[in-house]
Amino acid sequence: MFKYYIFRVKSVTNTQNFYQILTLMNREDELCRLAKWADKHRYTNPLRLYKTRLTDTEKALFRARIDTPYATRYAHAAFILKKVLFPRLKYYTKGSARAYKHALLTP
Repeated sequence: MFKYYIFRVKSVTNTQNFYQILTLMNREDELCRLAKWADKHRYTNPLRLYKTRLTDTEKALFRARIDTPYATRYAHAAFILKKVLFPRLKYYTKGSARAYKHALLTP
């Protein structure tokens, strides 16, 4: 019973790592799209904001790739599967950039 409890706790942390990495990958993809959009429309301040958020996300993703390589591998496979099953919308929905304001982001 004690061994099962330790295994259960470890699997919960692995699931949390997997979900955090998958969230980081989704955020990185969305910020790349928003940065390209801001560059295309020549919005300098939003472009700078998106690029700084993108570098922060890339740093966190790099740290996660070093700390948990197996969870990163599975999260990358799930990310590719998500992109195949649910393709991007052609146009952004209204208010989609609001989620990347500084006060709403989690570290």
